Amino acid sequence: MIWTDETDALLKEGIAKGLSAAQIGNKIGVTRNAILGRTFRLGLSIPRKGTYEARKGAPSTIKPKIKNLKSKARIRINPEDYVDQIMDLRDMGWTWHEIALQTGLTVMKCREIAIVYGGYVPKQINQFTPEEIDYLIAEWAKHTPAEVIADNLGRSFGVIRQKALQLSRTGKMNVKRDPAKTRLIRTYGEQALAAGQTPSEALHNIALAKQRAFAEAIQIARQNAQKYRSIAVEKMLSDIENGVERDEAIFAARAEGANLQDVAEALDITRERVRQICFKMAEIIALRKLTEKK
Repeated sequence: MIWTDETDALLKEGIAKGLSAAQIGNKIGVTRNAILGRTFRLGLSIPRKGTYEARKGAPSTIKPKIKNLKSKARIRINPEDYVDQIMDLRDMGWTWHEIALQTGLTVMKCREIAIVYGGYVPKQINQFTPEEIDYLIAEWAKHTPAEVIADNLGRSFGVIRQKALQLSRTGKMNVKRDPAKTRLIRTYGEQALAAGQTPSEALHNIALAKQRAFAEAIQIARQNAQKYRSIAVEKMLSDIENGVERDEAIFAARAEGANLQDVAEALDITRERVRQICFKMAEIIALRKLTEKK
């Protein structure tokens, strides 16, 4: 609801007439909790004769304090004497523990009074249905990943895992999952089970296959690199024979992937000499480009 100056005026008028929060709410067309919340935000209060507010003041101005619970327990209490106080404190955002300290009752008794006399509806825990439990047990036996089960049941991963552990402890889960099989299916799929006689063996075989594939890929890359280097050196020697200046041919071979050792062995010079030639040619080419631009 959007409060206006008119509704605030009706609220203040109801407080001045001594009306209760429910009566003011009926007059304005809102709930009792809405009236209490607006009253608190405006810094007002609704004292009622014979109630907690009239005797002690607004709940927000009172700090929780511990009272003698043993002496209170010996006295027969009238729940109707506490319901307004408990509900008002709850509407103000107090916790059940703080309300219990303030009223001198136990947390359980405060909740009981709020539920029976105050219309408080406790939060319902979303329990698993028998069908959901049967589905969880069946999928757990198939080593279906917990994330998939959680998505299919509309639950979180933590709730599914906790429920599975609870069923295992109580003996309702007569299947024990193999962590290796679960990890294998989650990572590689059902077909990966054929990689070994057991899930652990399959994981080991897959790890070895990955290592072999990686080593083969490195070997192929090295062979290709060597092949391209050889081609670059052969082209360099052919260019020199065809009249290309040696230093330019060396620089071109290095640019095409030939390393210092390959060029040095092919021309019977040192690696350092090849490096010096490449540096000198780089300066010449850079200077030539600058001159051409001008």
